[in-house]
Amino acid sequence: MSRRARERTDASFQMWLGWLFADMLLALAMLFLLANTSVMSKPSPPSELHTPSPSLSSTPALHALEHNYCEIRLLTSDPSKLSSNISFAISELEPLIKKQDVLRGRQVGLAIVGAGAPTYQQSDEEAAGRVASQVIKVLQDLGRKQFAFIDASYYDPISFDQASSDIIIIEVYLIAQKGHASETCNASNHQPI
Repeated sequence: MSRRARERTDASFQMWLGWLFADMLLALAMLFLLANTSVMSKPSPPSELHTPSPSLSSTPALHALEHNYCEIRLLTSDPSKLSSNISFAISELEPLIKKQDVLRGRQVGLAIVGAGAPTYQQSDEEAAGRVASQVIKVLQDLGRKQFAFIDASYYDPISFDQASSDIIIIEVYLIAQKGHASETCNASNHQPI
């Protein structure tokens, strides 16, 4: 066989192999496509669809909070005793909190409680955190007694650096009243308007 005839036969064989390879890839692609295609069922006619009927639901109503918080400042006679004795904390703070005009007839949505830490020392920060935690327990107790903090959420206790240890600050975001467009507290000093 001549050299030219052999080259033509080799070229023809290579072209035949190329087409065979392309056909095999096409067949594999079709198999892959068919294997990953799911059959969808025919939708049911409208007459068979379930129509939900209106009923009372047990989902809680969502409440909007006022934009401005109201600040309540309290003083404790004994921060150490308040942080370790819940009965003392309740007897000292509940009357003071109930006297707050801003809370009368209102509901608190969010309360942020902090206590004074005279220095930046860790021991002062921890003591302030214990006082603030105890104040949150007092607020929760007031909620159980159906006063202002019934469904309130609480932010983690915080400390106010460089403040006297007998100072307690409660920032409350009140639930907005329906049909009452104005805020309860001023945006700049956080006191009742």
